Amino acid sequence: MPSKPLSELRVFYIPTRAGFPYNPGIESGIIRGLQAVTAHTRTAVFNGPDPLTKQVLAHRPDIVLTLLIGSGLDQFTLRAIRKIGPPVAAWATEDPYSSDVTVAKSRDYNYVFTIESGAVDRYRQAGCPRVWHVPLGYDPEIYRPGEVPPAYRSDICFVGVAFGNRLNLVNQIRGCLLRRKTLIIGPKWNLLPGYREMALLIRHRIVPPEEARAYYAGAKIVLNIHRRPDDDSINANLSRVQARSPNVRTFEICACGPLQLTDSRPDLSKWYVPGQDLEIYKNAADLQDKLD
Repeated sequence: MPSKPLSELRVFYIPTRAGFPYNPGIESGIIRGLQAVTAHTRTAVFNGPDPLTKQVLAHRPDIVLTLLIGSGLDQFTLRAIRKIGPPVAAWATEDPYSSDVTVAKSRDYNYVFTIESGAVDRYRQAGCPRVWHVPLGYDPEIYRPGEVPPAYRSDICFVGVAFGNRLNLVNQIRGCLLRRKTLIIGPKWNLLPGYREMALLIRHRIVPPEEARAYYAGAKIVLNIHRRPDDDSINANLSRVQARSPNVRTFEICACGPLQLTDSRPDLSKWYVPGQDLEIYKNAADLQDKLD
């Protein structure tokens, strides 16, 4: 990398063209963040007159950046860009859940960033010496405290897909949730045992970032239930990369101002003080006691 101030770094960002939560969502925040700290960030244009390689040549970047989420750049295009000259970096933002896929694709990149600290050694073992742990954080233009309409206000809130471990936990504390003004937002919650009893608490929707922010800011308590890294029915992590780092939801919830109750991840204390910035629950009984 050239020795120059960050503000002068020339970055060429290649979007993944993946759907939610990347577009809209995570990628727009990444692009805004890059443009805020570098004066020369450009974003690739798809379906335009110039192929990616020509766009890279025209911008003369110091580095090309893209996300590594199982899709994105094909090997032919990636190698053509590297042949032009600039180093290409990949940010793996689905680790550890898609680590089998992302680690296999990582060898073609000059640099690899991963949101999961437990995956760093796995990339190095696969032949990627230049790899660092870099969490996603949150987009401050979206996630912030503030008043919201009554429809978004609750005592207890959870936003997310009904993965198996989440269904199990919510089922165990459903008596506590039924005694409060609770909102659960996301798909597949019809699989919840005792769904009929809980149906009025559930909104079967995938919500865009701005609406997720409204639910977070409008709640007294927001639950954060991390996915299990060893659930082979939804993951590609047969190498069993450990989950040490908090998910992006951890940062987004805290940015909106409610009390966050989350299961523990070893890296949490790098950014937050448990018992002060957020609270950790150990199991369903502990979670119910803390909710009460």
